[in-house]
Amino acid sequence: MGPALALVAGAAVVLLTTVIVGGLVLLGAEGLKPEAQVSAATLFDLLKIAFAVVAGLGGLVALVVTYRRQKVAKAAQKLAEATHVLARQGEERAHRAEAREATKLHNDRFATAAGQLGHDSPAVRLAGVHALVGLADDAPTRELPDGPAGDDGGAACESVGEGGRGANGASGAVGGGVLRCG
Repeated sequence: MGPALALVAGAAVVLLTTVIVGGLVLLGAEGLKPEAQVSAATLFDLLKIAFAVVAGLGGLVALVVTYRRQKVAKAAQKLAEATHVLARQGEERAHRAEAREATKLHNDRFATAAGQLGHDSPAVRLAGVHALVGLADDAPTRELPDGPAGDDGGAACESVGEGGRGANGASGAVGGGVLRCG
């Protein structure tokens, strides 16, 4: 059961022995003398002592049971917290994997569209422009993702009304509006 239980049991035995010896000394008992007949008062005193010992042992058992219950409850709480932490970490890993897969798909689509922009045929180049518009429409935010050093990887572009120009003068027709990069 453990060293704590052995310590409590040992302390209970020492305390019980001390109480019995102290009680005998206080009562003035110099020794045990045999009696031919046991009086009712002596039987009543022995019964009180027996009940006190049983009550003490019952209290000891109650303390041990309460201690074990608390220890088990604390272990269950730690297990629940650890399970919660592991579940949260698993969800975070799944979310990161999903984000990596989405980024990979986005990058593959971008590479394909960029390759089409450099093609000799005007129709393929136009298809590349439409593919880039589709990528821009599918983007979850209008901000460019941060690079490894916190760099945004290039100038931010935004769609403006007809005939708009960016700060550096760059503009490009996309769909019905103009793409301004600055």
